[in-house]
Amino acid sequence: MRIDGKHTCVDCSKEFEWMSIVAQPMNSPRYTVATIDKHQARILEKRGNTYFINIFCPHCRQLNSFENIE
Repeated sequence: MRIDGKHTCVDCSKEFEWMSIVAQPMNSPRYTVATIDKHQARILEKRGNTYFINIFCPHCRQLNSFENIE
């Protein structure tokens, strides 16, 4: 599964697109294939429908941490 969106950097205030691939369970009847065509974010944790995400800004290289609700 793929999650993606737009985020504004906390340091340089430039907006950029991001995406991350969420691992699917081993017992899934089919696996979804996703293309990697945006800057990759790292999922730190998942609580319910909320993903806690880290990504480096592609413009200024500042680490950004934020939450994404699916």
